[in-house]
Amino acid sequence: MGRNTFTQDVKEEICSGDFTNLQYLSILSAFIMVNGTFIEENDERKILLSTENSKIAKLIYQALTRTFSISYLLNLLKQ
Repeated sequence: MGRNTFTQDVKEEICSGDFTNLQYLSILSAFIMVNGTFIEENDERKILLSTENSKIAKLIYQALTRTFSISYLLNLLKQ
């Protein structure tokens, strides 16, 4: 297996951290600003988030779970 790129190394290092709720909130805020799409239809508000990195997806899932008491749908698409 080949060596990771610098970007992959940085993402893995970030994902291996232990975060407070405030830090999770900051991560979510940044991720949503860069990778989020807001959708409003039929009086429902939705945020669509996407990433190609499974470790980042897990981090975002953990951040949502630990920070908010909301219902959400998680779809994993593997290409």
